[in-house]
Parts: sequence; structure tokens; C-alpha cells
Amino acid sequence: MPDGNSPGSNRPEMRPAPPAAGAASAKSGWIGWTVLAILVLAAGAGGTWWWFKDHAPPQAQTQSPLSVPVMTVVQRTVPIYRTYPAATEAVQTVAIQARATGYLLKQDAPDGSD
Repeated sequence: MPDGNSPGSNRPEMRPAPPAAGAASAKSGWIGWTVLAILVLAAGAGGTWWWFKDHAPPQAQTQSPLSVPVMTVVQRTVPIYRTYPAATEAVQTVAIQARATGYLLKQDAPDGSD
């Protein structure tokens, strides 16, 4: 299939347009915007300098030192507690099951006795 620019096609040949007379003004417009941006930045910097030239930085106010609580050191024995992320279990365990139903009226042996 012939494309649009081949000699056998019915479409006219496409050529780039010649440079317009305003091409030089596009370049000068770019330069104009650059000069304008530089002037705006210079004016901003000058205005900032003018504003802060007579303003002295604020002087730090001297304050009295803060009071700190002081304690004397005393040597004494302190208990050490250690906490471990674990579960403990007795070496010997016994499963207790009731053989009769009812309520306990009296406990003859204290808890923990053999």
C-alpha cells in the first residue's frame, strides 16, 4: 500500500512551512521573560535586605538556672525482682476428682500439707 508521500499516490506532497517572520520575536520574547524573572528576583532580594538591615536580632534574655532536686546516696540492700515471659508447672501433678456429690462441710488437712 503506498503511503501519502510516494510518487504513486494521489495525495499532494507535504512540505514543512518556511520559517515565519515572527520566529525572531519568539526568541526575543523568551529573553524578555528571562530578564523579567531576574529583575523580579533581584527586587525581592533587595527588598528583603532593606527590610532586615535596621532590624537587629532579638537579644537572648538571661534566665536564672532551673532548680534541680538533689538527693544523697544511701547504700542499702534492695530486692531484685525478675520477670520472665513464661508459664511454670509443678514437677509432680495430681488430678483430683470427686467420688461423691455434695458440699464440703469441714477441711481436716490444711492446704499444701502432705
